[in-house]
Amino acid sequence: MRVMVVEDAASVRQRLVAIFGRADGVDAVAEASTGEDALEMVDDFKPDLITLDLMLPGMSGLDVLEHLRERKTKSKVVVLTNYPYPAFRKKCLAMGAAHFFAKTVDPGQILDLVRNDAVASAVGEAQRDLMT
Repeated sequence: MRVMVVEDAASVRQRLVAIFGRADGVDAVAEASTGEDALEMVDDFKPDLITLDLMLPGMSGLDVLEHLRERKTKSKVVVLTNYPYPAFRKKCLAMGAAHFFAKTVDPGQILDLVRNDAVASAVGEAQRDLMT
């Protein structure tokens, strides 16, 4: 699994990069401190998972979600925010985020969810293939 951490707070970004970098099944971790940097990197890095802060300098996390949706990026996006309000959650999920969490979430839980999503997707595809 390839993970991209998009977070402007250096201490939070470094902590997430270190945690994901040691996690089983994570092959590579990239980091970006702005939405613009993330969008420049995403096509070459091809992350399976993007953790995305909402409040970024310049381009917001919502702007990044919009660009990822327009590009039809296949990466799972997990929004991590200090502003876990229901309105933000609803908007992010409607824009294609797979999950939405407060930054207090355990990063291991994020990886487990994404892995479970991948397994469920593979099982669903296999069942569809059997039916055709």
